[in-house]
Amino acid sequence: MKQALCLMSLFMAFPAQAQSSSIQDLLIPPLQPGMRVTVEWADGDSGWARELESGEVHAFRIKDWDAPGTVPVSWNRETKCAAERNKGYKAKKFMENMTEGQELIIGENYGRDRTGDRWAVDLMLEGRNVALKASELGHMKHWPHDDNVPLSPKPVWCGE
Repeated sequence: MKQALCLMSLFMAFPAQAQSSSIQDLLIPPLQPGMRVTVEWADGDSGWARELESGEVHAFRIKDWDAPGTVPVSWNRETKCAAERNKGYKAKKFMENMTEGQELIIGENYGRDRTGDRWAVDLMLEGRNVALKASELGHMKHWPHDDNVPLSPKPVWCGE
């Protein structure tokens, strides 16, 4: 009975997370620091991480970084122009080439991202955050958040 009341309190205290997370995710989130994963990219800053030990797959977004959008401009208010979409495809391809066949490490898991359906993580390859290498080549821009609230405007990818 005490366990049921505890779990009910979690749902009441965290209603948004409870809607998009399992009880297990609330207690022990997946993608723990140090966990070994392989990745498949949805775009240049998000995708799916497969845990090497369990085989479980989890959606992720790289915390505090933005890559250009790849969704058609007419479908999505976040992709602002065709040039951004083209840069987005290049960013995704860069990330795929850099991580293909590689074992990556979860550096940190910050909880659910602003959409609530992905984990905000640091993703490490050979001891280095993959976002840093991508940003050095212009495929990502730093976009810091505090508890999923942007601390600056979304990076601009059009008109550069």
